[in-house]
Amino acid sequence: PAADLRRNTIDPNRRRDTLPTDPAPKPNRAPPVTELVVKLRAPLQPATTYRVSLTGLRNLVNRTGETTRLLIVPKAAPPDSVRKPAGAARDSTTKPPAPPAGGVRTPPQRPPR
Repeated sequence: PAADLRRNTIDPNRRRDTLPTDPAPKPNRAPPVTELVVKLRAPLQPATTYRVSLTGLRNLVNRTGETTRLLIVPKAAPPDSVRKPAGAARDSTTKPPAPPAGGVRTPPQRPPR
């Protein structure tokens, strides 16, 4: 059993393999573009479907093609009923917090270690 343990452990005195390894291959081309940025004059209408067509695109083997996709603009999110609108009056049903004793607020102290 002791011989089995020695066989399965790493000998720290043994040298690592020092033979040079081939570097990883480097691509001779830049990676293909996978995104498109479109700037519009006006915002898109909510809850509307648009058809986007692109022509004259070149693929990885340099063939020209075209594509058509549907762009679905989601409905506008409903206003948050919990959040107060900017400039709204303070809730009159709750009391404001009491001022600290002595009128001076002290910073919180660190807990003991």
